Amino acid sequence: MKALQKHGERWLVAATAGIAAAISLADLFDVLDQVPWITDHLPALTVLLVAGLLWQVGTAHAGRLEALEQEVHASTKLVRADIVARLSTVRAELDWRLDAIFGEHLSSLGGALQSAVTNREVVLTDVEAFRYFYRRALKAFPDGEIFATSLPLKQYFWSSRETSAEMERFVAGGGRMTRLFFVTDDEQLSSPETREILSQQQTAGIDVLVARTSDLPIRLVCLFALDIRNGYAWEIGVTAEGQISKVEATVDAERVRYYAQLKEQILNSGRVRRYEVTLSQNS
Repeated sequence: MKALQKHGERWLVAATAGIAAAISLADLFDVLDQVPWITDHLPALTVLLVAGLLWQVGTAHAGRLEALEQEVHASTKLVRADIVARLSTVRAELDWRLDAIFGEHLSSLGGALQSAVTNREVVLTDVEAFRYFYRRALKAFPDGEIFATSLPLKQYFWSSRETSAEMERFVAGGGRMTRLFFVTDDEQLSSPETREILSQQQTAGIDVLVARTSDLPIRLVCLFALDIRNGYAWEIGVTAEGQISKVEATVDAERVRYYAQLKEQILNSGRVRRYEVTLSQNS
């Protein structure tokens, strides 16, 4: 049917062009002088033929564009269906550690899932999402050995009792956690907010360390969390006000190794103190 329609369109265009060519040749050799009516109406006939030709061409292209649009729409539906069908397959390729923490979340986000498989990382831009998946990580890997750096600010991370309770369960269940807090000076270290946060960490069974940012090279003042036993890490980006703006979770071996080296460099800097010692010095 489409072939017949296309053939008809071509015939109409050719016929119109042929008539226009015949009239032009007749006019060229003064044949039209013998037909006064045609001579008198030649401009109008020319416009009519051109309009007819343009209408035929436009109609043909409109039909083709409509058919092309339908084909694109059908192809898009097929691609979407293929993506949905492949999600379970792609998730099967996901690193088991990322799957344990983010699997259910990523199954609804095709692009993020593909990035997790390809780049071995997941990016979060919401602090509540970070808190939620941080708790999932503690549940997924109860034997973890975590070293983390942090800020002693409630707006940073420490306004969630649920997260604190999960850390308590993690330590009570046999997990190990050390947290280093960066402070600007001893005045911040002795502030009520800082003492409250650090004391809560100690109560949860976490080994609490402190260091002044001015005592460390700037490259070591980096916010991250590392589970060296299970081979995953978080890197945390913050605003000038100390609020979390972006978090990247990674199981890439090279990046995890980088954070492990960063941890050793910080601990071997000679500028890190245990919080209990600091309390006795400030009491």
